[in-house]
Amino acid sequence: MDNRDSSGITEKKRRAADWFASLRDQLCAAFEDLETRADPALYGDSAPGRFVLNGWERSKTGSDEGGGTMALMHGKVFEKVGVHISTVYGEFSPEFRAQIPG
Repeated sequence: MDNRDSSGITEKKRRAADWFASLRDQLCAAFEDLETRADPALYGDSAPGRFVLNGWERSKTGSDEGGGTMALMHGKVFEKVGVHISTVYGEFSPEFRAQIPG
């Protein structure tokens, strides 16, 4: 754990990101399974669709502010389906923070 991270936020962010990535993988696998099992009489005999993953990063100030992954599939059963993750972080400006109730 980082000396400046006494609350363990770095570890919490990592665990949350890992959980969402696992969920994305499960969802993508389920959609791909539907593609694989699609009845050729209904959907044709072309190859089943598969997800393509593309990562992106968020950095307005040049510092690491997170990013995400876009998982997109063009298939037989689903013309287009996406399962995307955004893992972004940073600090709100004082002006915006003042507008948030609670």
